[in-house]
Formats: sequence, structure tokens, C-alpha cells
Amino acid sequence: DFAGRALFIGDTLNQKRLYISKPNEPFNVPPGSFIDFNEGSSLKITGIARTQNVLLVCKKDSIFVVRETGNPQFPFDIEPRQRRHVGCVSPDSIIDVLGTFSFPGIDNFYIHDTNQAVPISEEIQPTWQAIPSDKHEQIVGIYDVSNDAKLWFIPKTGATYNESALVQFDHGAWTFLDGVYAKHAVRMQGPNEEPVI
Repeated sequence: DFAGRALFIGDTLNQKRLYISKPNEPFNVPPGSFIDFNEGSSLKITGIARTQNVLLVCKKDSIFVVRETGNPQFPFDIEPRQRRHVGCVSPDSIIDVLGTFSFPGIDNFYIHDTNQAVPISEEIQPTWQAIPSDKHEQIVGIYDVSNDAKLWFIPKTGATYNESALVQFDHGAWTFLDGVYAKHAVRMQGPNEEPVI
């Protein structure tokens, strides 16, 4: 569990940097306690996701897997995933289903099991390609457990909120929902234990 460390991204002056706290001291980040992710043509870290012992770090065109080593001198092992131009375009779009991550990339939606990224959205390519790339960072993803479906709320035009949703069901089929307005999304349980998004 990364030895009780907190991991931080989002430094506007060092967008490729992941800061790491001391073990069991989540608000104590010593000077020099960071990792710079230099590979890939983009600088900014666009998303992170984790399982119990693996951290997935994404840029728009590259993916890295970070694991603990158990060695206090070199606590992390970083493995770049070398598939060209595959990464994540939005920090809130990564969906974790039992340690397998799904997310939108520049040219496709992908599923990643921490070993490789596999494209999953060939049948909706015209819809995906129609979304302006400058709006990709607005995309929000969520997993609806009760319907076994992944939902990505997407901007359809130049709006500052997401107007539609792309939904992929567990069996692989996709559907498009129009007229769904969302800037953020979360799955909760309603008063009668029904799921509410």
C-alpha cells in the first residue's frame, strides 16, 4: 500500500512530477522526494490510478507502472509501457474495475491491466473523433456497479459542461446518451439502497 505514503500531482510549474510523502506521514514531503516522468512528448501527468500495490501514471501519450521495491534507498520501480501515443487525456476519466483500468486516450478508449493497453472503442470512433481535443480534459468517468457499465460524460460541443455520455457495458456494447448534463459524477446509494449517479 505504498507504506502509508501520499502521492501528489498537479504542480503547475512541474507538470511531469509526482511528489511522494514520507512513509506514514502523508503531509510530510521532504525536498527532493519526487519522481519526474520524462518519457513521452507531453509534459503533463494527466491521471493516476492505483490498485493495492501498483500505481498507474498517465500522460497524454505515455503510461508508467510504479511498484514498491521494499528497498528504502530505492523505494519504487518505474516501468514505462512502450505503446506509442497511448495515454490518458483526462484526470477524472480513469475507471477502475477490479484493478483493470479503462480510460480515453488521444485516438481511442483503452483498457489497461497494468501490463498493456488494448483499444476497446473501434465501433464508436466517429463519435470519439468528433469531440474537440481541447475539451478532452473535461471528461469524467464512473463505473456503475449495479448495471455493470462504464460511463464517460463527454462534451459534445464547445460547452464548459458535459452534454452527453458514452456508455460501455460489460459485454462490450456501446451506447450514446444525449442530453446528459454533468461536470462531475459519482455513484452513491439512494435512500432505498438504489444506485444514484
